[in-house]
Amino acid sequence: MNRLLTTLLAVVLIGVTAPTQGTATGGLTEFPTGGVRPSDIVAGPDGNLWFTEPGSSRIGSITPNGAVTGFTQGLSADSWPWGITVGPDGNIWFTEWQADQIGR
Repeated sequence: MNRLLTTLLAVVLIGVTAPTQGTATGGLTEFPTGGVRPSDIVAGPDGNLWFTEPGSSRIGSITPNGAVTGFTQGLSADSWPWGITVGPDGNIWFTEWQADQIGR
């Protein structure tokens, strides 16, 4: 399952990276996520892709070059973030499934 999610992440990246990232040849570019299990993903207003990591209760971002950063500050312990979107205010919004909350 982790390989499938990583591949899905890479497929989304193909749609937003410059041709120099391998999209000109139609090839697939994969970026390792550092052992996390990404779930939902959204293109952020900052040019990065943002994703949820339910099992580790983190929100992650990945740059077009593949640099992954995880965020836990402000999330409830065992919150299982799930579902993520960009709001009309330009912020990243997500649900905390286990905590019954919405985060920004």
